Amino acid sequence: MIQDWKDITSTPDLNWVPCFDNFTCTILQVPLDYTDLSIGNTTVPFIKFSSTNASAEDVLFNPGGPGASGIIAVKNGYKTILSVIGSRNNLVGFDPRGVNNSGLSLECFPNNLGAKIDFIIETLNRPIDDSSEAAIYDTYLKEMGWGERCTAHQDPKQPKQYANTVAVANDMRYYSELRAKSLGLPVETSKLWYYGTSYGTILGETYATLFPDRIGRMLLDGVVDSEEWYSGSFLGSLVHADAGMKTFFADCFAAGPAHCSFSGNSTSADDIERRFYTLFEQIQKRPLLADVALTATPVTVTWREIKYVFFEALYDPSLSFAGLADTLADLEQGNGTSLAMLSSQADLQLAYNNSQVVYADVLALSEIGCIDAAGRHNVSAFEDYLDYVHEQVNISWIGGGQWAVATAGACTRLDIKPPQSQLFQGTSGSNHTSVPILFLSNTLDPVAPIESARKESSRFAGSTVLTLNGTAHCGLQNPSVCQHQHTQKYMLDATLPPAGTVCGRTAIPFGSTT
Repeated sequence: MIQDWKDITSTPDLNWVPCFDNFTCTILQVPLDYTDLSIGNTTVPFIKFSSTNASAEDVLFNPGGPGASGIIAVKNGYKTILSVIGSRNNLVGFDPRGVNNSGLSLECFPNNLGAKIDFIIETLNRPIDDSSEAAIYDTYLKEMGWGERCTAHQDPKQPKQYANTVAVANDMRYYSELRAKSLGLPVETSKLWYYGTSYGTILGETYATLFPDRIGRMLLDGVVDSEEWYSGSFLGSLVHADAGMKTFFADCFAAGPAHCSFSGNSTSADDIERRFYTLFEQIQKRPLLADVALTATPVTVTWREIKYVFFEALYDPSLSFAGLADTLADLEQGNGTSLAMLSSQADLQLAYNNSQVVYADVLALSEIGCIDAAGRHNVSAFEDYLDYVHEQVNISWIGGGQWAVATAGACTRLDIKPPQSQLFQGTSGSNHTSVPILFLSNTLDPVAPIESARKESSRFAGSTVLTLNGTAHCGLQNPSVCQHQHTQKYMLDATLPPAGTVCGRTAIPFGSTT
């Protein structure tokens, strides 16, 4: 039983071996460029949780990012994912090019973990300080330096330009062909079965545009606007983030002090919200020192940590709102330790647990996004960068500063573009797919608004949007019996829910139900 990817030899075909107790694994050799095989190959690892159903299909899963590991997502969360797609089929996770165990590396800080942590904490994992032009300029310079560094650090045999979405879509097509080949079925008519969340919807939308007649099932959850993605400008992403933020106050009041520690003696959701902004202004003026006995060095917490933690909590309220409430309650008592620990959780994981996973998730998002955009959103001039920051902050108070850093400056000096054969040209008209696509969207998704799902659905004839009522990023983070009935039915026989179907949320945070 293999327990380490280093013990698996890459092969040109799907060669499954038992691994990690409950799974089988393979590392597939794929061409860097399918239009020119002479350029060479790279490797993509896959992990499979197999169904007992003899006629099971392989459903590929991508958890987003780009940069999140599909292997880790399936290995640790296969039960949750199977609750969405059902257990009749095999679940397959993979690390796309540039991610985790794949052959292509997006490394920018070789052999310097401290530099990685510093850059992530101080720049990528915090909202930009927009209090002055000088502060914005400081971040602008750091991101330019990062772009130059990431451009310079490349393996000439595995150039970063081949870590792009079009190339990964072709890898998925190639997988489906090899799967068909292994079953003795026609390769040229093989179909992809796929479930993608967040950026994984971009991967699905790209595949469906390039290979519309090669789809068995396609479930896209937490839908990102492909036009915004490939243009490199994300001004439509956060339109519901601040409304989603307000649900924290409403849910906290509904749960009461027994379940939401920040509820206190407040008499309404508005009262809780007012207390939050009063607290925020206090920390803005006077940051707090965390308990030095619990941190490696003296750590202060500021308004940036508050926004960072609150915005991140909107991705999965059922998991995060209770902890956020405890942190805010501590801050009211002058205790900044829990905020310091909560805001550094990802950073601590980066440093001490599995550095490549978190590092790739944060930096690959920017690198792959910039490569896909191919220079189409140019904010290399500071004036353009400044305007973009202000636009994002005006769109969302809670997330604009962080989103601006993640989506703008990273591309200013990253001089890497995909080859012409992997440059996405966009969709045209209404694509007819071999099986209609099912899109899922929450009404208050903080980074992928339901408008994006409706827009993408209009591009693919016969598709529909299943609306999920609530705040969360992706239906995977806002599950309900209604949702699972529709998604499992779709995966079974391609039946779409009736147009306009809305699933209410089964549970709200803080242990209360509706």
